Amino acid sequence: MKNVLQEKVVASSGHFFYWKNGCENLQPFFAERWVENMRFGFSIGFQLYEWEVEIEIPREYRFRSEREARTACREMNVEAIVFPNQIAVLFERDYMMLEDRELYNFRKLKDEVYEKCGTLLTPEEVSELIEKGTLEEVVLFSDKYMPDGTEYMELDVSAEEAYKMLKEKYDPHYQLPFGFCSPAIKGVKGFHFESLYYQVKKI
Repeated sequence: MKNVLQEKVVASSGHFFYWKNGCENLQPFFAERWVENMRFGFSIGFQLYEWEVEIEIPREYRFRSEREARTACREMNVEAIVFPNQIAVLFERDYMMLEDRELYNFRKLKDEVYEKCGTLLTPEEVSELIEKGTLEEVVLFSDKYMPDGTEYMELDVSAEEAYKMLKEKYDPHYQLPFGFCSPAIKGVKGFHFESLYYQVKKI
């Protein structure tokens, strides 16, 4: 079954209401470069354990219409690596190194919520539950999957601060080949976040 990146569902808490214990890879993505009449941009949410980072993709990646943006976003293959001083965003055929604090925002599930619920369900898992006819049972009839709007903590932290917080509990394992022309991260291990959702917005 083909994995499809899911648009972010905004509930009362402003976050997805599906939970899981793990996450999956996504499919290829081809972005159009910015031109004058491209008015729609997007942000992507990435997940690692109880952590989430939402990244606003810079202006170089824009689309002419909302439909084009949604179509491209649903078929993305994109991931993020959090290093001590910056975040690497890896596309299928491109990458960017983010240092601008205004382009990303970290949040994390509260410890008691993560212990009880795990992380969010991926779109593929939601599709599998739908095929089995058990999505309603899993999501609606289990206290484990019912958010109350207070499950996340917003974190006003930089990539450097987030890296230090992650390292207190987990070990970084991901390295970029040759540092991707960035001497600051050559040989440095980072934390690998996988794609979870997208949001399209008019610029």
